[in-house]
Order: sequence, then C-alpha cells, then structure tokens
Amino acid sequence: MINLKNMSLKTDFVGIRCLITLVLNNAFIFDLLLKLTCDIKRDLILKEINVKESEAILEIACAIGHLSSSFPQSAYVGIDTDEKYIKFARERSKDRSFKVMSAYNLGFEENYFDYVLVSGFFHHIEDGGIIKVLNECKIVLKKRGKIIILEPTYPSSRFSILKKILCWLDRGRYIRLFKEYSKLFISPYRVEKSYVIPIKVLGLLRYDLCMFVLSKEE
Repeated sequence: MINLKNMSLKTDFVGIRCLITLVLNNAFIFDLLLKLTCDIKRDLILKEINVKESEAILEIACAIGHLSSSFPQSAYVGIDTDEKYIKFARERSKDRSFKVMSAYNLGFEENYFDYVLVSGFFHHIEDGGIIKVLNECKIVLKKRGKIIILEPTYPSSRFSILKKILCWLDRGRYIRLFKEYSKLFISPYRVEKSYVIPIKVLGLLRYDLCMFVLSKEE
C-alpha cells in the first residue's frame, strides 16, 4: 500500500531542498551561511596542519574562499568551477589566488603542493568522482604531501532524527557514513588520522563532520 502521508512529506522536503539550492546560488547569501560554521572548520583544520609561507596549499572547491585567510597569502591557491563564487572571492580577498578550474583536471605542475584541502566537496560527487580527484591530487602533491578532508557525515544512530533531516536538506546528494568515506580514502594514500566531530551551530542545529588526514604514499 502506498503511504500518501510519507509521499507528501517527501515532496515537501524536495521543494525545500530545491529552494535552498536556488537561494545558495547567490554568492552573497552563501557567504552569510558559511560564516556560521567558518570558525569551527578553520579551528579543526588548523589543528591538523600549519602551513608555512614557504609552502603551498591548494583548496579544492573553495567556493567564495571563506577559508583562504587561514593560510599565508603566498601559500594559498583556491579553485572552483563556479565563476560567480570565484569572482566574489577575488573581489573580497584581492591578495589571494583564485582560479576557475575543475578538480578533475588540475592544471598545476607535478609535485607542486605541500597540502590539498577539501572541505565540503566530496559529499556533492559520486564515489568515482572522488577517486578521480584523489588521483589528480596525487600528481600535484609533493612527496609526503597531505590531503585534509572535512565533510559532513550521515549519522549512524537511528535516533539522530534532526541530524538526518539536515543531511537530507543539504545540497550535496552523497553524504556518506563515516565508514563509507573511510573505504574510499585507503588508496593511493595512507590514512594518518580519521575521526568524527559533533558540531553545534547557534546552540540548536547539530550535525557531524568527519576529518581525514591522508599522506601521499611514496
């Protein structure tokens, strides 16, 4: 038997998600939203890496560059395929380098970067896309270079109703369980660290992030 109540609820969620996607296509509005979690993400990332001026870090899917100020000016390069976001990032952070570029075809020299940062991108693409990006990163990373990955993760507990709703409303259609991310990151890298961080925003919204620190195998 078809559950009309569940179908109606699902339709409502689809409508809300489409509206969220439409609104966040505006770089200014997207910037306001990111400010809610920017400090949290920055602190988590800087606990894992300390980028020096003499080093180089690539941020993949940097969007409007809200994390760019976390790193030395000369060290940072941010890329994204969305021209509106890159234009916004360039106007706001004129001393930083931003490029319109696909993560599937990184146009940089081999062994150029000491670090690659991926924050909130992998839950937007399928498994095959992640593997392709990781292979591209291996080319541009130096020996013993590291990839820092920070992604929302789907709650494993069946009682985490609010967290699951937030995941369902996210624009990314591929939010995974922690163990599912872990399987994808085994090769061609060594997993140095991996853990889940419960996050609380504005004292109300709760969700989980997962952190992975990968090192390039020699």
